[in-house]
Amino acid sequence: MSISRIILVVFVVIDLGFITFFALTYSNPYMLLNGDQIYEMGKDEFKKGEQDTNSTVGLEKAAKLFEKALKKGCKEKELFVSLYQCYDRINNLPKVEETLNKALQVFPKDVELFYYRGQFEMEQKKWKEAYADFNTAVTLPFDSTEFTLIDAAYYNRGAISFINGDTAKANADYWKANALAGDTLESYPDYVKTIK
Repeated sequence: MSISRIILVVFVVIDLGFITFFALTYSNPYMLLNGDQIYEMGKDEFKKGEQDTNSTVGLEKAAKLFEKALKKGCKEKELFVSLYQCYDRINNLPKVEETLNKALQVFPKDVELFYYRGQFEMEQKKWKEAYADFNTAVTLPFDSTEFTLIDAAYYNRGAISFINGDTAKANADYWKANALAGDTLESYPDYVKTIK
């Protein structure tokens, strides 16, 4: 094979490489971005989605970007929280549960994530699972500047005790929640009517 043919083949291979690269980049514009960059794009879409109360399109776009950011290795806690909130607001319940479970695999001692999963399970009337998560939330050490819903965790754990007929535990949690909230919380008989 002559030198000119070798050079021609090399140029053709290089050209095919560039064409393939541009085709892949065109079909997947996120290919060259890292997880943190995609997460930032998702946060922008999330803000737009929160402002548009008539449509879930922005939240759906944000969720897709957050999922891409996870696949690219971004494992920020707030990424999981934002993704969970997207799925919750667009009412994709299986994805809410999946996201919270994944988040707790990465952050197994995070009080806030246990609280969110407990809240979700309570809404699904999974009383046993919700009680366990609220119980974990109130027993794990936490920084009060990072987690301000501890009163709600006690209150919800008590509500589940009330539903299960354990009024002693329910009352103890009610008074603890009331003291932490600095307020008079709704009584369990009234509250339970709204969640059962």
